[in-house]
Amino acid sequence: MSLERFSLTNVFAAHWKGLSKPAVGDALPERDKAAQLVLALGPVLAGVAVAGLGVQLSSPGIIVAALSLLTGSLLTVFTQLSTLRLKLTEWYDADEVEHRSDKDAIDESVAHVLTAALLSLVATMVAVAAVVVADTQLPVLQGGVAAVLVAVVAYVLLLLIMLIPRLYGAYVSVHDIDDNLNGQVRDRSRKTMRRMRFDD
Repeated sequence: MSLERFSLTNVFAAHWKGLSKPAVGDALPERDKAAQLVLALGPVLAGVAVAGLGVQLSSPGIIVAALSLLTGSLLTVFTQLSTLRLKLTEWYDADEVEHRSDKDAIDESVAHVLTAALLSLVATMVAVAAVVVADTQLPVLQGGVAAVLVAVVAYVLLLLIMLIPRLYGAYVSVHDIDDNLNGQVRDRSRKTMRRMRFDD
């Protein structure tokens, strides 16, 4: 009996492979050590701080609801990214190098979004389990449970912060945004945005 259907290694492998700098020419992609270090140390330090300071997380019901909503939202984002990636495949041929970076940005984002969704689900299960096994009527998440929960949520938040610029860059490139509204055009960043005027 094989449990390959339940294996998540492909998702996490794609997520970690995405933490690399764009390849130049025929060279292999270089690991983005700074991003990997932040993602590895940030959540660990957050969890250690919560455990060391004895932080207590009250209202676990709200935490469970928020994490459940986050998981559903991330899966919705995944469907939107899949649609956009399909459009890029239909619009541009595989040999059009100038649009390869846009496809790569979406491919990387998909792996990160799915990883964030899985981690949000794990955090939700941890919070639910802590509430169920609590002896008190008003359970409070603390100790190791709070540390694990905060560490996982911190990882998800870092992923989302990292995703936003990548998604914006792909959006700007695909939709040919005007320079006056394009945040990536640095030399015009201080100019006022052009707005449409409607006559009375």
